[in-house]
Amino acid sequence: MANWFVALPVEAADWLASALAGAPAGLRPFHPEDLHVTVAFLGDVSEAAARAGWEVARAAPAPGAPWAVTLGGLVPMGNPRAPSAIAGRVFGDDRVAAFMGAARGPAWAAAGAPPDRRPPTPHLTVGRPPR
Repeated sequence: MANWFVALPVEAADWLASALAGAPAGLRPFHPEDLHVTVAFLGDVSEAAARAGWEVARAAPAPGAPWAVTLGGLVPMGNPRAPSAIAGRVFGDDRVAAFMGAARGPAWAAAGAPPDRRPPTPHLTVGRPPR
């Protein structure tokens, strides 16, 4: 099973070390080239379906991008009893959430993925919790 998603790449810099300083013990950090802000979780769809979702999202307008944002403290994401990721909330530019809101519906539809009814929550995934 492969879980696919649409994401915005994030450029790693000096901020990464200080962000990871507050990480829980045992965190498996992402490689700096894998840092991302999730736009739409597509789930267990085929590669072709995921690529269709990516293409639709890529065409969504992203006014003012790239955006300058602030990273909040690290929090667990996913199931509260068994989090699947550790992320920092992204603050400081409402255009990130606006882009997510505009891009994710069409991406889910193009990929045949079930939509998430929750409002967009911009977050930067930095790693996986210990197993």
